[in-house]
Amino acid sequence: MRAGAVDFVVKPVAPSGLHVSLRNALNASSTRRRTGADEEEPIGTLGFTDLITKSANMHAVIRVAEKAAASTIPS
Repeated sequence: MRAGAVDFVVKPVAPSGLHVSLRNALNASSTRRRTGADEEEPIGTLGFTDLITKSANMHAVIRVAEKAAASTIPS
């Protein structure tokens, strides 16, 4: 949290808990923009590099998600 995290989730996470955490993170980001804090951050952009994990399994999941996001195959 001291390094700038807004929230954290404990696994297994319920969808409703994840929704609340994401909403809080977006609200905190919006507040920082309105107050002028963190002006060097692009507005409204979050990417795979914003995900923090030590788990090798989660790194594998992120790599698959990056490939899926870059795909031109229609969903």
